[in-house]
Amino acid sequence: MKKLLTICLVVLFATTTYAALTSVTAANAWTTFTASIGVLQMNGANGMISYDTINSPLAGTFELNVGGCVDSSSGGIAKASFGGGSFTFKDTLNNPLLNGAFASFNMIESFQGALTGNCAFTVTGGSLAGQFGSNGSLMGMSFFVPFNDISSFTSDFSGYSTMIAAPIPEPATIGLLSFGLLSVLKRRNAK
Repeated sequence: MKKLLTICLVVLFATTTYAALTSVTAANAWTTFTASIGVLQMNGANGMISYDTINSPLAGTFELNVGGCVDSSSGGIAKASFGGGSFTFKDTLNNPLLNGAFASFNMIESFQGALTGNCAFTVTGGSLAGQFGSNGSLMGMSFFVPFNDISSFTSDFSGYSTMIAAPIPEPATIGLLSFGLLSVLKRRNAK
């Protein structure tokens, strides 16, 4: 039991001794929705890479494209689901930092002229992919169209957006951490 506890503590210590990537942010990205083809596009420059111990400015570009819009707006509240798409963060030399593919992408009007979104994605490449893991989610996405009301996705609109992408912990990591915690609890109960 002592060996098992020691191994669990070493694994737990090893997983927390480096700066873990917590999110990648694209801020002030120009965003357009084209109703006739049901496509939402975001394009921007710069952003932020956040680690659990420090934030690092991200110089480069960001692109997001999602299509297949299904408008489910009702009662003057804009709401839509998109069928899929992709995004990429690139550095100043146009090298991919993080690429991802969306299985679905959802947006809803949170207040007049503002949309929020959520989705899940699969990481498909980029130099940060190893730190990010294979799956992620949009922790937050906000879209603001100044001085306009967005009541549905039947008309074109444009404005600035901010998007925050965050990794979803791998099942193996969660399992190891849970196993370590159970071992510690078992040891405490044994005393």
